[in-house]
Amino acid sequence: MAHWFPRSPFGRNFDFAKKYLAIEQTRLGDHLKVAFDIASDSLDASVPSMLLQPLLENAVRHGVGRLRQGGIITIQAAVENDRLRIMVRNSGPRRRADIDSEESRRGIGLTNTTERLKRVYGAASEFTLHWPESGGCELILQVPFKKIAERVEEESCAL
Repeated sequence: MAHWFPRSPFGRNFDFAKKYLAIEQTRLGDHLKVAFDIASDSLDASVPSMLLQPLLENAVRHGVGRLRQGGIITIQAAVENDRLRIMVRNSGPRRRADIDSEESRRGIGLTNTTERLKRVYGAASEFTLHWPESGGCELILQVPFKKIAERVEEESCAL
């Protein structure tokens, strides 16, 4: 059963993400650094609206925000083999050894995001989490690349 979710260009998601991170930088000051590596062809990809928001909230809250010295959040996006690949990485604390099940590592934001991706893309979406030994978390999601059909769709969702 296909589910409808509002779509917007990835570029709009990214612009909103930059505004959100600017607010968090105001709150956290020099404790939050951000880095972007966004391929220009990824900006016109059709994605569910507000796709990045819960991912970044988690990166700030559970990652960089827990470090006294602060850290960095990196966002990368590229089109590879007809798929949009988005990576969000934070330099947060090392994962605790007592967290052993997938469910205990996924809160509401990540669970809702994976469910949205399944409903929109079915088995064609991939969502993976990695916890490097050095600390932090790396989230990678991949979805089929489809160029947004019309810019009118973007304008009709004005905030």
